[in-house]
Amino acid sequence: MSRWDVAVVGAGPAGSLAARELARRGASVILLERERIPRRKVCGGCLGPAALSTLARVGLQDLPMRLGAVPLSRMQLSTGGRSATLPLGGSVALSRSVLDEALTHAASAAGVTVVDGIRVRVRSIASDGVHLEPFAGASSPRHEKLDEIEASIVLDASGLGGSVTGHLPGQESACIALASRIGLGAGFLDPEPRADVEDLHMVVGSAGYVGIVRVEDGSLNVAAALNPERLRNSNPGKEIRTILDGTGIRLDGEPPHEWKGTPPLTRTPGSPSPDRVFRIGDAAGYVEPFTGEGMGWAFADALRVVPYVEQALKQWDPELGNSWERHQRDWTRSATRMCRAVAWGVRRPRLVHSTISLLRHAPRLASPFINHSARVPSLP
Repeated sequence: MSRWDVAVVGAGPAGSLAARELARRGASVILLERERIPRRKVCGGCLGPAALSTLARVGLQDLPMRLGAVPLSRMQLSTGGRSATLPLGGSVALSRSVLDEALTHAASAAGVTVVDGIRVRVRSIASDGVHLEPFAGASSPRHEKLDEIEASIVLDASGLGGSVTGHLPGQESACIALASRIGLGAGFLDPEPRADVEDLHMVVGSAGYVGIVRVEDGSLNVAAALNPERLRNSNPGKEIRTILDGTGIRLDGEPPHEWKGTPPLTRTPGSPSPDRVFRIGDAAGYVEPFTGEGMGWAFADALRVVPYVEQALKQWDPELGNSWERHQRDWTRSATRMCRAVAWGVRRPRLVHSTISLLRHAPRLASPFINHSARVPSLP
């Protein structure tokens, strides 16, 4: 059995950054990822001012540009042949496979032990720590010495639909919002590069919406949020091309890799976390985003949880877990208010049409939304 101060489950933005920051403060940390790194993720691939500010705060301000991130200056918002151009200064586009790999390397450089290709779950929780055990899919020889992992504290950063505690008594499945959309993503080669692809394109249709950006390798990152019922008798490519029809944006052929999907997007945890387990990132709940706010939320969670974990390592008190969940719930409610309003609005075609028509003549009316998306979170 190996013993750690902190075990972080999930090497996405929230998990990797939290692991790095805890290791920098002297904790022994193991970061466990169920897939092999690098891996593809369904994500819009946008890092906004809030996310970039958080990276700068922890000394990683040069990371995105060093990885070839593409600056984004404008958002082209379209529907039904109408479009409006909105300012979007301070954002960049970067694929999740490249970003996540770089974040795990940064965590490793800070002293974190990174193990990928391993699935774990909480087996039991005792007064002195949490026992994790590998299960199906963790048969690689490199994991023979990880038959069981013990940690004083566990950070559950396992993402949408992931849970390291789901089999424990009293741990219910997540509560999924009615009419929740699912996420779909793929990368497309761009044989005829266009100057305007350095913009963020958001296209709204009756079945959902699609976001397109050019990322560091010159390919087009396509991410969509679609109504799941539209896919029962169709396929992602067809539905997404239907939404893009009339915009002048073409996705020729099939993507080099098949479409990757997500569970329903908008959700909240079904039950409180057990003792010594802190949920962060998408595992703590998720609201359908529109222009990359999710990355900023994940990075903010990573930094906000650090003081709670440090205190828990000094002396565990069940109230720490309760306090973290209250703090996170209140912060998330405030941070996602605008996204909830936008998610409600894009489901109403007439409202979308009239809004875009108005924004064509008065783009400054979008300032409250743009400013809210760019707002730098208050962090400890």
